[in-house]
Amino acid sequence: MRTGLKLVNRTASLLRRLAVLAALAVFMPRQANADAEQGDLTRGRSDAPTRVVYTPTAFTLEPGRTRITVSDLSVFGIEHGFDEFLQVDFQSALPILFFGGSLWLKSTHAFTEHVRFGAYAVGCLTWSYDPEFVAGITRFLQFFGGGLVLSLGTEDLFVSLSASAFAFYGRLSESGATAESAGEHSSISPGHGWLALPGAGLSWRPVRRVSLSIEASNVVADFAEPGRVWVVIPGVRFMGDVSFVEVAAVAPIFRGVEKIMIYMPLGFPYVSFGYGF
Repeated sequence: MRTGLKLVNRTASLLRRLAVLAALAVFMPRQANADAEQGDLTRGRSDAPTRVVYTPTAFTLEPGRTRITVSDLSVFGIEHGFDEFLQVDFQSALPILFFGGSLWLKSTHAFTEHVRFGAYAVGCLTWSYDPEFVAGITRFLQFFGGGLVLSLGTEDLFVSLSASAFAFYGRLSESGATAESAGEHSSISPGHGWLALPGAGLSWRPVRRVSLSIEASNVVADFAEPGRVWVVIPGVRFMGDVSFVEVAAVAPIFRGVEKIMIYMPLGFPYVSFGYGF
């Protein structure tokens, strides 16, 4: 237990240091006179607020723009704006003990300059293999769903209201048989369920290079009663002309969470790097 906590703390410390270094790199001006202009909030190629922190917004990348992101040094994503109201995202992770990815398709419509509505669909499929289990046993998880989002305001100051729902299906080993018991039969049974995430978010960009965001979602599922589990994610994004770094903290809220958060009072670190072109 102590070894695991030490590993988590060291990982969090490493992510914080990398975030500081990346923030310093982002702030190095490519055009000295551009930052000298007072009140210049012109956005670069990397900082379109397509998400509050993680929850999608009703904003999209400019047509023809592409952005690559890396989160917590393990999850990779690529976003592309096909036109003003259509964006496609793909996310995957390092293939360590599992393979897979998710595909996001988002379409938006601007009713006015300050009112935008969006809808998105998500599909994900993963396969995992654990060497502790009997050779040949593969576990997989697939989920699909989507959501609606309403963003009120401009890209520099907006509120987003969202609601999403997902259904998932997987096959897991019940027996937990190890390689030492390879001769024994290990039963495999399916599992399925659903998950809904109503939530809200706020984002404000007080200066050209920095934006502050916070989002909160209520976890409603067949394994959690409504209102019992919340997830709050505050974050700050440092933006350059073509790149950004975002530092956030994922803070779950439920009964008994203090036993976990005593080791990470600010929440679980979530650091993202992005490059747009």
